[in-house]
Parts: sequence; C-alpha cells; structure tokens
Amino acid sequence: MKAAIFKKVGHPLSIEDVAMPEPASGELLLKVEACGVCASDTHAAAVPGYLQDGTILGHEFVGEVVAIGPGVSGWQIGQRATAMPHASCGQCEACAKGEFQRCRNLRYLGFTLDTAGAYAQFVRVRADCSVPVGKTVSTRDAAMIEPLAVGYDTARRARITPEDSVLIAGAGPIGLTIALWARHLGAADVVVSDLVDARLDVARQVGASAVINPQREERVSAAFERATGKAAPDVIIEAVGAPGMIQHCIDIAGYGTRIAVVGVCMHPDTFKPATAIRKAVELIFCMGYDRADWIDIISLLERKVIDPSPIVTAQIGFDEFPDRFEALKLPGSDLKVLLTPDMPAGT
Repeated sequence: MKAAIFKKVGHPLSIEDVAMPEPASGELLLKVEACGVCASDTHAAAVPGYLQDGTILGHEFVGEVVAIGPGVSGWQIGQRATAMPHASCGQCEACAKGEFQRCRNLRYLGFTLDTAGAYAQFVRVRADCSVPVGKTVSTRDAAMIEPLAVGYDTARRARITPEDSVLIAGAGPIGLTIALWARHLGAADVVVSDLVDARLDVARQVGASAVINPQREERVSAAFERATGKAAPDVIIEAVGAPGMIQHCIDIAGYGTRIAVVGVCMHPDTFKPATAIRKAVELIFCMGYDRADWIDIISLLERKVIDPSPIVTAQIGFDEFPDRFEALKLPGSDLKVLLTPDMPAGT
C-alpha cells in the first residue's frame, strides 16, 4: 500500500509503497477515506528524536472495514468506522473498564513504528476503540470527529455554561471546534483571538460572536471588554501551545477565571504562580475523551446539529501531501487539511 513516511526532522514526508497491514486479534483493518493533519503531527515531526525513521503518522480518520481480525464480533465488512487513536494494552484495570485514555501503558496511534497511523491507504485499529459512522456523515465531517472530541472534552472540563463569556486564544482547528461547542452550549459570548484574519473569518462561521487580531490591538483584554462589556472572561481557552501563552492567559484573567489549556506546547514554559493565586485562577489541563463522547458527536453530525465543515480548508492526495504538511508547520490560512489517499494525482 501507499503511505506517507516520516524520515527525519527537516525533511519532507516520503511517499512510499509499504507492506499491507493485516489485522491481529481484536483488530479491524480500515481502508482510509480521509485523514486529517493534526498540529501534534507537525510538532512531533519537528522535534529531534521524537519520531523514528519509518513512522506513519495520522490519527484523525474515517474509513471502511475491509478485514476483521480473530476474536472480533459486532462488525461487518463494508461498515464505515472511525477509531479513537489509543494503542492501549488491553490488559490493565483501566482497559478492562473501557477507559483506554487512562491505560497505564498507553501509546498513541501514529507516533511509533508499531502503531502505524492513517497517512496511508489502510490502517489497523482496535475494534474496542472503534465507532460506527453512518453513511449520511460526509467524509469531511467524519474526519473531524477526533478534533471535535478534543474540543468537546475541553468545553466540558472548562464547564462552559450559558452565563459564561469565553475567550479562545488560537483559531487553529482545535480552537475553532471549541468555539463551535461553546456556541452549541449557549455561551453568552464566544470571542476568538488569532493573528491570521482568514482564521478569524472561519471563527465567525462556526459561532464566534466577536474576533480579535492582537496585532491590531494594544491589549487583548481591552478588546475583549469592548466586544462583551465584561472586564474579563469567565473562561479562557489556551489553544495555541506556545511558550508564554499560559502567562498571557493568566494576565488577561479576572478573579476566578477558568483557564483550560489544550494547546500542545512541546517546549519548557514558565508562569508566575503568584499572579494566578492572587486572582484565584483555576488552571485546567485538558486531554481526553471516551467512546461515549464519539458516539454523541457522530449522532449530532448525523442529525446536522453541528457543522464543522468550514474548518476543513483542503482535501488533497499523496502527490501534494508532503509539501502541504511542511507548510502546516508555519502559521497560515490553512486549517484542517485532509489527506484523501485515493484522490488521483493533480485533482
């Protein structure tokens, strides 16, 4: 099969023919319809020593069941599916409860040589981590289920309510899914901040009531107050993942503000606890979702209750993929880019 292979830091992904995977006991083999590029993929590919030569990234995908491993029941060939990207051990107490995110030996699909991801024509997944996807859900929307689940969990941990004014720092795909959920939950104000105007345009499409470009403001806090009439946000979402952002959010926060950190910063960072303590800030680090979340999200997509489609800015084939992946390492107007393995070259 064809796959996009990580070789080494500073080099583009290599499109190569690799061995066709076979499902082991308890696994399904999916023919990949589409797989989204996550910022964690581009970050990992830029950190020396994080990935090994030969790694196949990709954990945001939808596909069709084409083979079923021994010991699997309840699935049929031709069924559409997605899967939580947990390469869990299946043996510990958490796995026995179906709490794969809390597996003591947890690894993530697409980040090691033996847990190949979905930047490929086919991908192996655990059957107990897989969830059916109805035919009425478009490929674009189905490939967004994993990032939607990240946003869903973040909104839940931040305890967003209709009384809350929310500031989301970062209009990347995750920040935008959180804007979508904040609007779905009825938040009084949903304000999104980003340096790229094209991303702020999409933020309005998914539910932002106001947007802020910090390059045109002396202070983000003053711009937030003008937009909402409130001196400070009730909830701040840090969805950038860069050093200094946690302190930036603490500086903007009011007394008792809940700061939910979902931006994946790969570098050491510091902040001043005294400032956070003086404001009684609640600092929440977000990571996780469960199968029930995915089922809820798929139901909402099937019923057209939510629409993440504006977040997808491109669907491309293998021919364009290495260059587009490199471009996504830098800030730009692209948001969620989907690899569509069967897309003909030049389409």
